[in-house]
Amino acid sequence: MRTAAEQNSLLYRAGVFLIVLVLGLILYELALSSWNTPVELGTYDMLLRMRPIQPIRNDIVILAIDKKTIAEQGPLPWSRAVHAQILRALQRTDAKCIIYDMLFPQPDSEHPGADRVFWRAMTIRDDVFLPMVYDPLREADWNWEDLRALILLEKFVLDERITYTDRTPKYRYYYFIPPWADFISAARGVGIDLTPTGPSPVVRQAQLASLATVKYPVPSEPLPPTTPLPKLTNDTVVVPGLPLDVSRALMEVSDDQTQVTFGDSITFLADLQPYVQIPIDDAGRMMINYAGPAGSYPYVSAIDLIQGKADAGVFDDKIVFVGVTDPETTLPSILRTSFGLMPRAEATAHSVATILDRSYITRTRQDVLVAMLILAIIIGLLMPIIPRWDLAPMGLVLCLSYILIAVMILTLLHHALPMIPALILILLGSSAAALLKPALFARDKEVVEEEPHTPET
Repeated sequence: MRTAAEQNSLLYRAGVFLIVLVLGLILYELALSSWNTPVELGTYDMLLRMRPIQPIRNDIVILAIDKKTIAEQGPLPWSRAVHAQILRALQRTDAKCIIYDMLFPQPDSEHPGADRVFWRAMTIRDDVFLPMVYDPLREADWNWEDLRALILLEKFVLDERITYTDRTPKYRYYYFIPPWADFISAARGVGIDLTPTGPSPVVRQAQLASLATVKYPVPSEPLPPTTPLPKLTNDTVVVPGLPLDVSRALMEVSDDQTQVTFGDSITFLADLQPYVQIPIDDAGRMMINYAGPAGSYPYVSAIDLIQGKADAGVFDDKIVFVGVTDPETTLPSILRTSFGLMPRAEATAHSVATILDRSYITRTRQDVLVAMLILAIIIGLLMPIIPRWDLAPMGLVLCLSYILIAVMILTLLHHALPMIPALILILLGSSAAALLKPALFARDKEVVEEEPHTPET
């Protein structure tokens, strides 16, 4: 038969275990809703920086429009003829493809003839990808060139194998600002550039898929007879992000082999090993697995390439990202990332590498539930057997251990565990064990004092 002390000890352990388990389930709900909060995302950035340096792909090179190049060629924006020089120099190498991280939405009115020079350079080889942006504040004044560009953009959108949810945002097709129409006709691909996708200015995600219904604005001037006819009017389509466009081309995945399921994944239905299934959220965004800070990938100065000082062999069979790397430029080409400031061209390179390496970072409901339940069970079983005065140090040890485990899981399995709710659970579990222990032990002491004294015989 158990003594009163043993019964109170069992009651104490069961009480702490149940309280911690209930707290774990409550904080599980908090973990689901707090993923996009600044504090939780800040801890995620911390985990990325705590990882060992990740291996980078050896087939990616950044052609840098750096301070030296700008000092030689003059301040941006340049004549399109200068960009044509860069393209022609790259196309004399054996580069695999060129991702030109510059926006060219309108003709170059200040340098007559420069647009045609740039267009000719693009047509030398079918290997140039161009970015575009989405501007919901765009002024409602579309000329026939804008309309022509939107019509030509149709060949790069996906209009089949699309599944979306009620939480998937819908974009207005005519608020996309693609490159100038002639450049679209010469490009191998056009996709949405990297920009902040939420209230935070830090770019942690790449917009791979944007849902839109193809509707065209009324132009402000008569259309010339050479304007192409639209084919997808009123169709629901997916406008791809630039990293998705580049990755599909490199893997030779066609439109009818691409399945987009918002809130789940983008699947390449092609004979690829290993299988490609890119996790995306309801908005079509993928977490970028940054391998490291700016400069993780090799840089080559653009002016060295133009002047023939760079080794052309550096670009052989490489994916070349061309972009501004000078942080003092006024152009929005430098992004804030989990590793601090980074040129947008290099951030795009990390996004493409995430897809090509299948190194997607995920955080599913199942991951969060399993992590919170295991943590609650460990706390509920461990804390009751710890002496009262050792509970605070043990709570600190558990917090540090959980952080190290989260770093290991992020490094090896690419799963992002909940952080702030988990650390709160550890602290609350320690506090519950400390608060219940003196109360129950006081009851135990009162029971012992009330037991009658039996004289020895």
